[in-house]
Amino acid sequence: PQLSAGSASIRNSVVALRTLLVDIYPPNLAEEGIQSALEDLMRRLEARDIDAQLTVHVDASHLANAAAGLIYRSAQEALRNVASHADASQVTVDVDLQGDTAILKVEDNGRGFSDEDRVAKTNNDHFGLRALSDLITDAGGRIVIRSQVGVGTRVLVEIPNAIHRREEDRQ
Repeated sequence: PQLSAGSASIRNSVVALRTLLVDIYPPNLAEEGIQSALEDLMRRLEARDIDAQLTVHVDASHLANAAAGLIYRSAQEALRNVASHADASQVTVDVDLQGDTAILKVEDNGRGFSDEDRVAKTNNDHFGLRALSDLITDAGGRIVIRSQVGVGTRVLVEIPNAIHRREEDRQ
C-alpha cells in the first residue's frame, strides 16, 4: 500500500510539474504543431473527469505563427476557466481556418454565468479573459463569449491569418 501511494504521488507530481512548465513556457508551436499543443491542454481536463474532445481542421503549416500562438493562448485561458469555474462534464475544442481567418471554438456544458457575473469577476481582479481580449483585438481579431446559466459557455475567437508560416520563415 505504501509503494502504491508513493507511486501515485510521484505520478501526480510529474503531471503537476508538466502542467506548470506548459503554463510558464508554452510549446514551440512551429515544431510541435497546434494539435499536439492543444492535446496537452486537454489532458488536464481529462484528469478531472471532464470529457474533452478536440477537432483540428487545419494543417499547422497553414497557420501563421502569430495566429497559432493566439489560438493556443485563447484555448489555454478558456480551458483554464472550464477547469476552475465551469463544473462541466464535457468540453469541445474546434480549430479551423476559413479564408484568412483562424477560428477557435471552445464550448462546455458547465454552469455558465450571467453578464452581471462576468462584469463582477472582471472588476474583482479576474484579468485572464480581459487581457486575452486585448491581445486578440490588437491582432485585428475578435473574441465572443456567450454563456447561459445552467447551460454552459461558448468562446469564439477569430484571428486574421494573413501571413502564412512559409512567408514568415523567409523573413
